[in-house]
Amino acid sequence: MSTTSATLPAGWETFLEDVNRRLESALALADGRIAQAPASDAGQRAEERRQDVARLEWSLQGLGARLESTQRLVEEIDGALQAGEESLRQQAASCADVRARLAQWAGRAIG
Repeated sequence: MSTTSATLPAGWETFLEDVNRRLESALALADGRIAQAPASDAGQRAEERRQDVARLEWSLQGLGARLESTQRLVEEIDGALQAGEESLRQQAASCADVRARLAQWAGRAIG
């Protein structure tokens, strides 16, 4: 293997050193801006979102309990309405029976 050293045209070494210095300066300035930038509050925002989710879960659990309670109440009311309806049907049947007996009695009294 032959080793050949690449030779740069005249002035390129100085040019590359200048580019390197400018890059180092730009990196140093960027590091300075990063250091001066306000601390990221991503952790705080994530914690706030976790708290929001926890509150929503708690609210959903409460909503589920209220839904079950409401369902029981509706079932109780429905049962009471059915009992009331049955009672009214029985009373209507009794009234019809009394009306029929009264009509028979009135027919015998007149006839």
